[in-house]
Amino acid sequence: MTRLFFALLKLWTISISFTFASPGNCEEIISEKVKKSLKLAGFSCEEKNLGNCTYAECTGTLPNYPRPVLFSIPSEASEFRLHFHGHKLGVYPDYEKSLSSMIKSFSLNAELCQSRQITAFPDSLGKCKTYDEVLKDKAGFDVFFNDLNAVSGQHLKTLPFHISAHSGGGRTVARLLNAQFPVAQVTIFDGIYSDVQKRSLIDWYQKAEGKLVLASVKGMSPETYTTQLKKELGLIIKSSKIKVKGTDFDVHESDRFIHYSRLAGQEGSTKAHYDVLTQTWPKSR
Repeated sequence: MTRLFFALLKLWTISISFTFASPGNCEEIISEKVKKSLKLAGFSCEEKNLGNCTYAECTGTLPNYPRPVLFSIPSEASEFRLHFHGHKLGVYPDYEKSLSSMIKSFSLNAELCQSRQITAFPDSLGKCKTYDEVLKDKAGFDVFFNDLNAVSGQHLKTLPFHISAHSGGGRTVARLLNAQFPVAQVTIFDGIYSDVQKRSLIDWYQKAEGKLVLASVKGMSPETYTTQLKKELGLIIKSSKIKVKGTDFDVHESDRFIHYSRLAGQEGSTKAHYDVLTQTWPKSR
């Protein structure tokens, strides 16, 4: 009887140890399963080594989306992020080449590798023309997400969903929120340019329980709309100052809300408009 008791106790102890170890294993398994599914769907995957950190960039197309989509897949993942970039005007070539080149230009490689987010970057032409044409309503998003889940083996649906955008991509996020898809976090980098976009963020924040992260450059339209948004939400704000990569930021925080605000500085408003994404992306993870 005593031997049986200790045998059962040992078995129970091993079982408990596997139970506590399983979350990390599951995160690693999800990353590998998504990568494998993308390869089977015709995506080309390239391993990226950054010191002791390794992640994959998988690029390909969806059945009903006319532009390439790049997936960044860290070794372990516990969240899915979909990011919409801004306008491509043919003026800033460093940011407007391939999706992989754009990510490198924004200095996001290390952040993507160290995060636990599988991040998808769909490409768009011109002034977010592809987003406006394909992802213009709930029906368009339904098809897009069906295709996204199909090529990734349906594994992304098990992860919390984070939506983000830079600049003109902000209006795509507004349409997604208006379609009432469940979202755990919304992040906009200098990308609120209308009352319609502001209203969609306010409605989402008031109805949902997710986190809202905004970053803006003082003196530009997104800063003005963000200031209005804070007032209309009636948030109790705690303000502080931080320095990020040599740049001073005002930080305004409340429950489920954070706003990073910086001056344009000597580099000018246009450069700051791009740098604010580089500087605050790690703060939005």
